[in-house]
Parts: sequence; structure tokens; C-alpha cells
Amino acid sequence: MAGLAIAWMDTGPNWDDTGVTAGALLFTAALGSIAGIKPWLSAALVVLPLLVVELSAGIGILIAILFPVAGAYAGMFVRNRFGRPIRPQK
Repeated sequence: MAGLAIAWMDTGPNWDDTGVTAGALLFTAALGSIAGIKPWLSAALVVLPLLVVELSAGIGILIAILFPVAGAYAGMFVRNRFGRPIRPQK
């Protein structure tokens, strides 16, 4: 749903803030990975709606793939590093 909301926001007639869109893609994909979704799936679910609506305007939108991929793998790192309980030493 977040990917659809980002695509809807980005295609608005008065929206011209690429940085906010890129940040939203990164942050949303990171949250998906932290929640336990596989990173590649989290990134795809976030960016595919945007690609569907914007790809007809040109291939420049393909650079947007980098932001959710980076966010998803950063989220996976956070989950793996800080999400597991510490086991006591025997």
C-alpha cells in the first residue's frame, strides 16, 4: 500500500520534489525489511507501482530502483544486527 501511496503522491499535478520521493522509497523499503519481508521483495513492492505509472514518461525513472534496494538491504542489516536476542554465554 505504501508503494501505491508514493506513486499516487509522485504523479500529482503539483508534486516536484524528487528528494522526498526518493527518501520515501528508501524508508518504506527499509521498514519492510525490518518487518521481516525479504529485501528484494520489499524493494519490488515499493518501487513497482511508481515504475508502472512513470515509465511511459521515459527511462529516467529506472534510477528510482536504487533507493528502495538500498533501503531494503539496510533494513535487513538492521534486523540481522539488532533484531536477534542475545544468547547468554555457556
